[in-house]
Amino acid sequence: MTFECQPARYPTSCSRVALLTSLLTGRAAEWAAALYNQKSPACNDYETFVKEMKKTFVHPSSEVSDETRLLQLRQGSQTAAQYTSRFRTTAARLRWDDAALKAVYLEGLSPRIREGMIGHEVPTSLDLAVDLALQLDRCILNRPSTMSAPIPLTALDRPIPVTSVDGRPIMPYPLTHRTQGLHMTIDQHRETLHFLVIQAPATPLILGHSWFCRHEPHISWST
Repeated sequence: MTFECQPARYPTSCSRVALLTSLLTGRAAEWAAALYNQKSPACNDYETFVKEMKKTFVHPSSEVSDETRLLQLRQGSQTAAQYTSRFRTTAARLRWDDAALKAVYLEGLSPRIREGMIGHEVPTSLDLAVDLALQLDRCILNRPSTMSAPIPLTALDRPIPVTSVDGRPIMPYPLTHRTQGLHMTIDQHRETLHFLVIQAPATPLILGHSWFCRHEPHISWST
């Protein structure tokens, strides 16, 4: 940043190397002095000097540690904004492409956010994934809390992928649970149903295509 703000003061690689070495202390200062004494070409090229310094003093496992930290990062009880901030801070130190970052970001989101992505197309970039996660998190945080007892859930024998009518995935994670039998009443109609569990901030219950085919209800779409 110093060089960008004062380009006229440090116009050459040599002047930039000189400034950097003047700021070094301890072993780093001794290392730089040895390079000057050896008349190393690195002293005349700033980028080469920095590269040599990193090779000498930056442990090669530092990036591995950042990779591990990013892979283990989870939203947990944080808001999506807090999780995103930590994710981007760690990701900035890595050289991963956007597709890899998006996949890891989605994996670290809380289950309520991931399930809330049902009904949305799978984000095609990290920025779109972040925008969707923040939007869903706001909906969940603003949703009135209820005091009703939790509904008992049963794990499915195998996960069910969620796709649109043309087969495209609309959620990166499959459904894994359903409710135990719930009694549903619509006017004079009563039945017991098992509902697949999703996190849908705006819709508490969805009756699927199979239910409509089975009952063929008469619906007035204008009211």
